[in-house]
Amino acid sequence: MTKQEKRQALQTLDEISLLLDEAAEKYINDLPPVARIKYADVFSHIGRAEDGLINVAYELLHKESA
Repeated sequence: MTKQEKRQALQTLDEISLLLDEAAEKYINDLPPVARIKYADVFSHIGRAEDGLINVAYELLHKESA
């Protein structure tokens, strides 16, 4: 993977992370308590997705360039 490809991939991961953060914030701030309980698994999936993005970013940063 070239440095340019790596930068582009990291930028995309960052954009996805920002969208996930926005979704989590809306979940916390905009949903009534009953809905937050009903959709708690969605919030959990957001957290897991963010963890996955962190792992991918780590791998990209530590992989040697082609």
